[in-house]
Amino acid sequence: MNTKKYIRSSVLADAPTQIVPRLGEDQQTTENPTVQLLTRGELSRRWNLSIETLKRWEKSGKLPFIKLGKEVRYRITVVEQIENISEVTK
Repeated sequence: MNTKKYIRSSVLADAPTQIVPRLGEDQQTTENPTVQLLTRGELSRRWNLSIETLKRWEKSGKLPFIKLGKEVRYRITVVEQIENISEVTK
């Protein structure tokens, strides 16, 4: 098995939705009025994944997102949280 492909395909495999908080549950915009958001393209480049993969993860509930009209955004805090719990150490 290609290790790079395995790591990339399993970025969220160990991140069930109960670990990643639902948007708004613990983050109130009044506490941080300047919430940083990423676009699909930015997250796609950051994680080296296709936009179609991100869409699949959104639909399955693995990747929380914010819908602003027709646009989709991701909170940077949630993205970093997913990265932290998905980090592989040897």
